[in-house]
Amino acid sequence: MPNQIRYQHLFSPLKIGNLSIDNRIIAAATVTNLAGADGGVTDRLIDLYAARAAGNPGLITVEMSAVAPTGRAWHYMLGIWDDWFIPDFTKLVEMIHFYGPKCSLQIGHCGRQTTRAIVGGRPLAPSSLSQFPEDHPSYMLPRALSPGEIKEIIDDTSAAAYRAKQAGFDAVEIHAAHGYLFHQFLSPFGNIRNDDYGGNTVNRCRILIDVISQIKKKCGPDFCIFCKIDGNEHVAGGINVEEATKIAGHLENAGVDSILVSGGCGASLEWIIPTAHMPSAPNRAEAKAINKQVGIPVGIVGKIDDFHLADSIIAKHEIDYIALARPLLSDPELLNKLKNGKEEDIRHCIFCNEKCNSIEDQYVIGCSLNPLLGQERVYKHRSEPPQSKRKIAIIGGGPAGLKAAKVAAERGHEVHLFEKKPCLGGQVNLVAKIPGKEPWSRIIDYYQRALAKLNVYVTCGQDPSIDTIRELAPEIVIIATGAVPDLNLIEVSDSTKVTSAFEAIANPEVLEDKVVVVGGQKLAVDTALFLASQGKRVTIVARGKNEADLARNTTRSFRPHVIKYLREHRVHTIFSASVTAIDHEHLTIEGVSIEKRLPYKQAVLATYLKPVFPSYLSEIHKLGIRVYRIGDCVHPRSLATAICEGFTVGQMT
Repeated sequence: MPNQIRYQHLFSPLKIGNLSIDNRIIAAATVTNLAGADGGVTDRLIDLYAARAAGNPGLITVEMSAVAPTGRAWHYMLGIWDDWFIPDFTKLVEMIHFYGPKCSLQIGHCGRQTTRAIVGGRPLAPSSLSQFPEDHPSYMLPRALSPGEIKEIIDDTSAAAYRAKQAGFDAVEIHAAHGYLFHQFLSPFGNIRNDDYGGNTVNRCRILIDVISQIKKKCGPDFCIFCKIDGNEHVAGGINVEEATKIAGHLENAGVDSILVSGGCGASLEWIIPTAHMPSAPNRAEAKAINKQVGIPVGIVGKIDDFHLADSIIAKHEIDYIALARPLLSDPELLNKLKNGKEEDIRHCIFCNEKCNSIEDQYVIGCSLNPLLGQERVYKHRSEPPQSKRKIAIIGGGPAGLKAAKVAAERGHEVHLFEKKPCLGGQVNLVAKIPGKEPWSRIIDYYQRALAKLNVYVTCGQDPSIDTIRELAPEIVIIATGAVPDLNLIEVSDSTKVTSAFEAIANPEVLEDKVVVVGGQKLAVDTALFLASQGKRVTIVARGKNEADLARNTTRSFRPHVIKYLREHRVHTIFSASVTAIDHEHLTIEGVSIEKRLPYKQAVLATYLKPVFPSYLSEIHKLGIRVYRIGDCVHPRSLATAICEGFTVGQMT
């Protein structure tokens, strides 16, 4: 059956206002931090959107652009508060149109979701309210806007929309979700004003109603306006679905052409960037409820990874279109593959949020699975074909080795990949067992299919010896043997009851029912969650002071789910403590106000990883073979680093 028929609703045309769109898949606005320090469009930004446009979404929404200098949320955020931005935006629009998609510009003001360092003064808001409690590290009291300043922001926003039209954009999307200024006005959680811009729903909508009215006056009644709102804010006293439905009705009456439904604010970040812990399309129910009450097209954004479901809910008229963000970061060609019957070739997003979510810390956008993202121009000049075909041996079938094998084979080399375990994947096989990280298994599926198509010689269940390498006679050897937990950091007098985190996850059935996990960061917490999900009674011994210090090396959007799982599975934690020795019956624990011997049945060490690599490394060098080490066998780091190094070495071959 042709793929177009399977997804006939996703790939059917759509009319929004007077704007005709070829399909019902929009590339959602996504923060990149690739603008210039002055807020201008850069070549790197254009290259990123070129890759996205080549994937043929029906419409691309360019990321949020500040309507005023006080509206900047991050250091390298696009701006649209002056006419001098127009020429470079025009170049961006022309490039997107060259590939075919329509394009919209998301415009907005950050309000209180920024810092003094970024905006040069006290952040602005409808009311002087922080979205975080006083003991939170992000606590900050913004300054409440005066009625005159509100009028200025209305003027700034309508002027920004007019500049977008002058630059050639087909539409604008007003960002009134995720805790930014317009959302703050809409929400009872952020707006306690008692003037015309606060109080009941229509008053809280007034700033947006006035913005929409002015945009229509300046840009003409036919210029298309989207508005992104929260279907649920997911904070006490915030917007719920009933309130969101009323808001949508007021916006429709004001002249908005479409509503895009999202969820969450800064205080509920896990809903802005839903993780793999959540079901596909977690904002579906809210979007459906809104769509029942309005007569304009309604879309949905947020963790859409089931395209059969997406096609189905469009067919049922629950919504009219979908907006994809992270899936198109992971694979900009996703839609072409989906449409042309190559679904098995999609590099599916695993919703790890480890690189795309680092924008909260003012880093440039990235993707754990797509090292090209944000670096398109850099790598474009490094992709010349090799001068000759080479034989390459790769030792280690984890993510670094898999990526290196794929890239080297794509360049035409003869690639031999050795993995000592019975199957490919390395640590990914273990991570995919952790509750909420099951999508990681897609990484292995993707590379297995890709390497088979590229005729890579894969040998599993063999740890190659120096004789194997000598006999194969490769010109290049790539070492990607990873890392293992270091069991020598604690004095252990009886190793029969002590195991590593890796072994515990691989073989939980051999463990006792009562387990102590030593360590408090991501590896330890993941191990504890997995063992608890297997019915074990788990205690964590961690150096951190309290629950807030657990898994600090995971992303902020993941941590709420992690803490929730620990509580639900009744995982007990001993804080401010270190295990200094382990004998047959007790763990010796020392820390602040703690010094005791803890009885235990099974101990799992999940503290530090140490690199592992072949003992015959020096002998390979003596054979005159060029050797590269990549991934955790250099130094234990992240999935993103492993894949990036695999990509880089693969290109160097």
